[in-house]
Amino acid sequence: MGESWAGAECGEAHECSFFFTVVSAAEPKTMAKPAQGAKYRGSVHDFPDFDPSQDAEALYTAMKGIGSDKEAILELITSRSNRQRQEVCQSYKSLYGKDLIADLKYELTGKFERLIVGLMRPLAYCDAKEIKDAVSGIGTDEKCLIEILASRTNEQIHQLVAAYKDAYERDLEADIIGDTSGHFQKMLVVLLQGTREEDDVVSEDLVQQDVQDLYEAGELKWGTDEAQFIYILGNRSKQHLRLVFDEYLKTTGKPIEASIRGELSGDFEKLMLAVVKCVRSTPEYFAERLFKAMKGLGTRDNTLIRIMVTRSELDMLDIREIFRTKYEKSLYSMIKNDTSGEYKKALLKLCGGDDDAAGQFFPEAAQVAYQMWELSAVARVELKGTVRPAGDFNPDADAKALRKAMKGIGTDEDTIIDIITHRSNAQRQQIRQTFKSHFGRDLMADLKSEISGDLARLILGLMMPPAHYDAKQLKKAMEGAGTDEKALIEILATRTNAEIHAINEAYKEDYHKSLEDALSSDTSGHFRRILISLATGNREEGGEDRDQAREDAQGAAGLQQAGVAVGKVPEVGPLGTAEKKVKMLEQQRTELLEVNKQWDQHFRSMKQQYEQKITELRQKLADLQKQVTDLEAEREQKQRDFDRKLLLAKSKIEMEETDKEQLTAEAKELRQKVKYLQDQLSPLSRQREYQEKEIQRLNKALEEALSIQGSPSSSPTAFGSPEGATGLLRKQELVTQNELLKQQVKIFEEDFQRERSDRERMNEEKEELKKQVEKLQAQVTMSNAQASGERYHVEPHPEHLCGAYPYAYPPMPARVPHHGFDDWSQIRYPPPPMAMEQPPPLPSSRLFHLPEYTWFSPCGALRNQSSQVMDSPTARPAEQGSTKNDREGPQ
Repeated sequence: MGESWAGAECGEAHECSFFFTVVSAAEPKTMAKPAQGAKYRGSVHDFPDFDPSQDAEALYTAMKGIGSDKEAILELITSRSNRQRQEVCQSYKSLYGKDLIADLKYELTGKFERLIVGLMRPLAYCDAKEIKDAVSGIGTDEKCLIEILASRTNEQIHQLVAAYKDAYERDLEADIIGDTSGHFQKMLVVLLQGTREEDDVVSEDLVQQDVQDLYEAGELKWGTDEAQFIYILGNRSKQHLRLVFDEYLKTTGKPIEASIRGELSGDFEKLMLAVVKCVRSTPEYFAERLFKAMKGLGTRDNTLIRIMVTRSELDMLDIREIFRTKYEKSLYSMIKNDTSGEYKKALLKLCGGDDDAAGQFFPEAAQVAYQMWELSAVARVELKGTVRPAGDFNPDADAKALRKAMKGIGTDEDTIIDIITHRSNAQRQQIRQTFKSHFGRDLMADLKSEISGDLARLILGLMMPPAHYDAKQLKKAMEGAGTDEKALIEILATRTNAEIHAINEAYKEDYHKSLEDALSSDTSGHFRRILISLATGNREEGGEDRDQAREDAQGAAGLQQAGVAVGKVPEVGPLGTAEKKVKMLEQQRTELLEVNKQWDQHFRSMKQQYEQKITELRQKLADLQKQVTDLEAEREQKQRDFDRKLLLAKSKIEMEETDKEQLTAEAKELRQKVKYLQDQLSPLSRQREYQEKEIQRLNKALEEALSIQGSPSSSPTAFGSPEGATGLLRKQELVTQNELLKQQVKIFEEDFQRERSDRERMNEEKEELKKQVEKLQAQVTMSNAQASGERYHVEPHPEHLCGAYPYAYPPMPARVPHHGFDDWSQIRYPPPPMAMEQPPPLPSSRLFHLPEYTWFSPCGALRNQSSQVMDSPTARPAEQGSTKNDREGPQ
């Protein structure tokens, strides 16, 4: 949306005062036409001592930090005019480099946000936004389009089209054409042109011509010529159309609204009716829209916000005035009862005042009420009944229909209402008789059992004869504690002599007691005397005798001048009859004055009691509101404390989680290191076992050799031939092998000792690593226990508790103790030397050679003593000339 919004105030004429015309009884009353005036009728005015920079700073402060001061925001924005709000927007952007509407959208929510943001836009841009929302998405909000386009002036329409183009870079007419259809679309396009005539000079000939064209296009035509309605209602001036509507009523006998409802339909009908209502009175149209928006269950908040925002600076006072007169309640009180929170406070500020409060009535409304009372006081009222005898009355059919409506499960109340309200009382009595003749049942009893509440009282009252109904009401007014004097006065003072006599007879028939006795026992004083006088039914019912009335008046004046007492009436003379009448009238007057005095006293006392009760209720309401405010403040404080504790708990939990993850990573690393050392230790263990077995084998072989060498009577078969050089060579070979075995044993022992020291050192490192792992596991366990005990002690949410930390570590593998090598059957020795066919060569001979052995350095695979990283036995290269058995080692 562009930043340079046009903030010009719209120049729509406002209706300020009303005038009435006295019409005859046969002519229907027409709606009062508002007079044009230049008086400002908005409820929002320019704020005095306005400073846009100061307001911008106040709004920034209200939205700064956590939360926002909604009370300050609504108080400031609703007390500034739309022009001043645009200056505040510009100052806010100049001071802080931010868009005020964007910040308000961020800080506020819901209906309150929509209301405040709508107030911050110029009126044309506000209408453009509403129409954009109405035509966007799936479906169309036809009511919004009708309300805006039917109620705006030519100038407002032109500003709306320009604002829509500026804000959305789209053509409003194209969007409406793309989203609507038919005659409804055509009328909207006509209204969008903003070409309605604005000349107040009206031609009577043109008025007659338009009336004739509308009549021929609707009532006189088979079908409807919608184009004629569109042309006339979409282009003629409001003053011209008002005269057309009046003349149409005189010509056709029906208002233009009735013709539109009969000839048109759907959204097109609603649009044309809205145009007619706005032509008659734009404030009355919006008063009706506001009432419908808040009537019944739920509130149409979009309609309520749109009207309160757009009319607050145009004609809100006129809307309030018509609303109060038409619906007998103030717009302020209806908004107050139908909304809540800051949203309600902002709407009430835009409303501007409560018309139900003392001193808030408008002079125009008082003038209207007085003129209406004056007309009712001087007009001759002819009483006419609304219920007439049915023309095609058939008591048999009505009785059967009523029986069918009450038979079975449920009751057809619509049929009962339709039959009883469209029959005269005499016809209803015939229906009762016929019902009893056909079905042997009492119709009154059946109705009483099938319906209930106010409907039952109404229907049963209609079914009773008038005299019996009045008798029942009089009985009801006098029975029980207290007396309903209003009911007694209403019935006895308004019935004719014949009706009074019929009531007396009905009362005696129904309750076996005379009405006079009942009145005497339940009333007292002058009030009883005048009621009994009325109950006799002896009022004179002759025609007017002006001469007699003049004589009665003169006689009364003469009696007053002569000071004649009321109780001393002459019994002779020409004025005897007049004096009796004067005496009777004076007595009645005295009694009525006494009754009025009693009623005045009763009314004053009741008024004082009600005023005192209202004061107490208001005080109680103020106390309750204060308690609610205190509780709300306490709740907010508790909520802030809880949020602070929750943040601290969350930060502590995050720190504990970080420490736990770090300890878990360290424990995992140590476990991997232990596993790696175990993997390195296993080949050394296997090598040590092999070396131990080899040493034992060599020791055994050495012992055998030594035993053979030292034996003087060694068996000759052990060394071959017992004679000659063969035995000597064999002995030398054994000696040489013995020496070699000794050297090999020595080497193996050194390697074994060195390997044992390395193994002990690695075992110590392993034990140390195991202790570190156990220590880390203890720390993790302690951290889990502490977290499970402290993490969720934040009040007041105990349901957030959870179990212990889910990580667990497997126990360290137990060390397998070394049990030695007891199973010597698994050791395989090289095969013994076979008897040679030829004697072995001498040591000095070139054919003599030492036996070949493959030696493996147990520490040759060590790469780095500091890191203890060792190669597996399979990684050692085989020595040159070694055999397969030597490379594979012991089996």
